[in-house]
Amino acid sequence: MKTLEFKDLDGNDQEIEITVLRDRILVTCNGSTGIFPLYNKADPMNYKPARDPAELAEEIYYLVYSGDNQRHRVTVTQEIEDWLTDGDGGAGRTAAELAAEWIEYDQEPEKETD
Repeated sequence: MKTLEFKDLDGNDQEIEITVLRDRILVTCNGSTGIFPLYNKADPMNYKPARDPAELAEEIYYLVYSGDNQRHRVTVTQEIEDWLTDGDGGAGRTAAELAAEWIEYDQEPEKETD
């Protein structure tokens, strides 16, 4: 963590705390925290997901589903991995937050394809 100290326009002391994590930067000032994911999906040549999608998909699977039906686990884990890689890779969100998003996503009716 790095702390920057400065005076605002009124001469009051201020400080900003910056924490750089592997997949995001946290910035705290005056009790408010901003989260900035570290990726640029607009630049596909330099875009790298913050976490390995296969590992994250498995973690999400175990948060959502109980039991260990191997066929179900393999199939659904691949679906979750595809969902992650088609999206933003889960940048800036925890596995628990992504698990909640997956539950919502998985309940949507499937689209028919020809």
